[in-house]
Amino acid sequence: MLRNEKKKIIFRCLDAKLKPLGWKAYKSGYNPTYVLDSGFYKVSFYMGFSDYGYVWFENVEIAINEVELYISENDNPQYPPMYYLCN
Repeated sequence: MLRNEKKKIIFRCLDAKLKPLGWKAYKSGYNPTYVLDSGFYKVSFYMGFSDYGYVWFENVEIAINEVELYISENDNPQYPPMYYLCN
């Protein structure tokens, strides 16, 4: 089975299950990515396809939107040492 045929089958199955739950698919570029943005947090993962028939899920990320906004607004945020965060 060709890589493109395998991608079509996998995307059809994943789209049928994930899109009703609010996931969005970004299929442009090398690694297709699925993203779920709840407003409070964002979860994403992408897939890789090899010429040898392997398919893998990779780079699962979870981001808290409010924290990401703070980081992007502050070029050099100063974080306290870990000792002070834990005590």
